[in-house]
Amino acid sequence: MFGFGIETEYLLVHKKDNTPLSYKELTFDALHDIIDTIPLDGIPNIESLDLEDFHRSVSPYVIEGYAMWEEAASPSKIVGFLPKGIEIRTPAAANLDESLNLLENLFIRLQSKLAEHDLMAVSISHHPKDHSFKGPRGNRIDTWMSAQNAMTSFGPDINISLPEDHFKRIASSDYEEKFNYYAAPMISWALSSPFKNNTLWKIRDQIGRSYRTFKRSIDAPAIKKHLGRNPRFEFKAYEMSNDLQDFKNYILLFMTVLLDDTLLGRATRAERIYELGEVAVKGLSDEWFRSKLSELLESAENTLPKYGFCTNSLKAVSTRLSTRKTPADEMVESYLNRGQSIDSILKNYSILKPLNNSGKDNK
Repeated sequence: MFGFGIETEYLLVHKKDNTPLSYKELTFDALHDIIDTIPLDGIPNIESLDLEDFHRSVSPYVIEGYAMWEEAASPSKIVGFLPKGIEIRTPAAANLDESLNLLENLFIRLQSKLAEHDLMAVSISHHPKDHSFKGPRGNRIDTWMSAQNAMTSFGPDINISLPEDHFKRIASSDYEEKFNYYAAPMISWALSSPFKNNTLWKIRDQIGRSYRTFKRSIDAPAIKKHLGRNPRFEFKAYEMSNDLQDFKNYILLFMTVLLDDTLLGRATRAERIYELGEVAVKGLSDEWFRSKLSELLESAENTLPKYGFCTNSLKAVSTRLSTRKTPADEMVESYLNRGQSIDSILKNYSILKPLNNSGKDNK
């Protein structure tokens, strides 16, 4: 049996003027009070979610940010929390479209409650103004740099659980090397963070497509394996989107790489870092990324119907491939055509486009 879960992080802005906010203006307690008052009636399977550190109860809504640890305590404990935004976690769903509908439902409820406090959630992958954060190390060993980098970036995590035999087979394979190879092509069509320091991000005089991917590629994994009570794989390299169809296609491409044993590409961690850095700048203008994305789309057509999944939604990815235009390219065009203002872009990306129901999945 397949299972699906989506986690999405949101930048918060002032609703009246679209000013992007950070831990400098936000407080954990105020945000927690907001999410505590969001009604959860009709949301199924909340018990499948874990209780997050520093939170009072299990909820699809959590505060994302940087935990402050009392280093002298034994065992160490969290004594403070600097918030960067709010995350939605959809409870585990056995149907792909059910998971997407849950995300839409939870987003609408969040946005409605935030509006009461002159706030708005925005689906963008990097803070357009703040490009870095420095925080105390606390008890972090290997995650200090990634935790700091994450304070100015926003991304989705896609979780997929598989039938037990499939999970065991993939978990014992070289799946990490496989995703090292295909991670950059998987995200090449979805890049969406071309801003840094309140203007366009440029490197070697070229406008980049994703400062988030460029920054996180060094120290953050592309995929994680979870055991325990909810065995699953989690893909972490996609970018935020304001279109539910993108999230559907995120899941379909993730499943494709998990399930298709004929995909032969393998790469090291160092090679993955290099390719993610390249795709962050070049996007679909690069022929290699286009050819590998085309390979994945062909693989999806051959693989997913065997498991009962419809691939019609992936036509949207094919369109981006043929036009070589990512969401970042559209953001750049809008920015240049509207007086180099990010405000209108933030407002546009506060609206979640509904799912196109053509090609319903039966699982």
